[in-house]
Amino acid sequence: MKRTILQSCKFLLLFTLVLGGVYTGLVYAAANVFFPRKAQGSLVTSNQMLAGSELIGQGFSLPQYFHGRPSVITNNPMPSGGSNLGLTSLALHDSVQAREKSLVKNGDQVPGGAVPGDLVFSSGSGVDPHITTASAMLQVERVAYARHCSVEQKSAIQRLVEKNTESNFPWLGTNTYVNVLVLNMNLDKLQETWKK
Repeated sequence: MKRTILQSCKFLLLFTLVLGGVYTGLVYAAANVFFPRKAQGSLVTSNQMLAGSELIGQGFSLPQYFHGRPSVITNNPMPSGGSNLGLTSLALHDSVQAREKSLVKNGDQVPGGAVPGDLVFSSGSGVDPHITTASAMLQVERVAYARHCSVEQKSAIQRLVEKNTESNFPWLGTNTYVNVLVLNMNLDKLQETWKK
């Protein structure tokens, strides 16, 4: 019995060292060598100041910026998670209706009344950094108006959305999307060029 307990303790110590230390260290080192930016959290800087991470949604609420997905955790990543409300939930129904009204009130142009789901339903993680390209295009009018843009400048904002569009599987015709933080930072840079 004593021998068995001693062997178990040795194996526990060995596997803790190998899997908890050596393996973790190798993965960390390999990630920093081959994917240094991603390994450090895909951090984004603006004017030599940390602006956020491309992987975590930011809480943009000013009218001159594109807004991300709604979040039940108000973009605080620590308690990351969804609301867990089902489709028959009255609370979910009320929150979706309130978000739809807010879109119209904010001046976002909803063609034919069809609101993209990612602007009214909160994400599963609560910190999604992306919205669909359609959701970004829906906000162009509001953003251009808030920035006092000319027709040409509004067209430049639309082209900026297209330029920042990504797709995981373009050959499958899946939805395209934009990273809201990156789009808003590029939008500020674009406006700076208009002042020159």
